[in-house]
Amino acid sequence: MNRLVVAVPVVSTSTGTYVYPHFGRAQEYAIAEVSKEGFRVVGTIRGPRGEPGSGRGHEVVGALARSGVNAVVVSGIGAGAFWRLRELGIKVYALPEKAGGLYTLEEALRMLAEGSLRELAEPPPHEHHHD
Repeated sequence: MNRLVVAVPVVSTSTGTYVYPHFGRAQEYAIAEVSKEGFRVVGTIRGPRGEPGSGRGHEVVGALARSGVNAVVVSGIGAGAFWRLRELGIKVYALPEKAGGLYTLEEALRMLAEGSLRELAEPPPHEHHHD
């Protein structure tokens, strides 16, 4: 693996920083440099302001591309944002489902550095959640 500049949608809580479940709806994105030797977090980018919803993913993709990101790690992502990332040459890596919760940012970056995440060739099936 060459060195990647990776964006990960995150949410920070009192117990740590976790991978946010949907790419386009995150309020913050951690930026890290990742290689087979390991990883280091180098900064964050704020997500777009306003209501989460259709189109936010495209706005996020533009900001990440301008920041030099060449890969993202996601738990979930919409088709629009996925195809826009691919169009810009940004690789999309998927975390496997985790029973009982969210991955920490450190877990996700370690898995990428170890080569255990798969690069997506198409968007994951969209899940509909109903309250």
